[in-house]
Amino acid sequence: AQRIYLAPLRVGADTSYPGATVAARWYERNLRITSNILRVIDAPSDRVLVLIGAAHGPILRELLERVPGVRVVPTASVLRFMCVDESGPSPDPLKGARGSP
Repeated sequence: AQRIYLAPLRVGADTSYPGATVAARWYERNLRITSNILRVIDAPSDRVLVLIGAAHGPILRELLERVPGVRVVPTASVLRFMCVDESGPSPDPLKGARGSP
């Protein structure tokens, strides 16, 4: 999905780079989303669940994984923990994570 946002890089000629401008805006949007996510983290023990379109996932993961003190885990592992079946709750995938008991 992310490739579609890089396709415009071929658009333009000479010193005109409209395709690069479109791609840069998309990256800027992802940087702002990352900034917003980081702004809601007040303490090392905070957990944030981010549900967003698939095209944003790879770059947000990459950006957030580079932030010291932030641990990115797959959404499915968190949702599995929240589900309870007849055998009881699933193990906590975040146990031992930054500030977790």
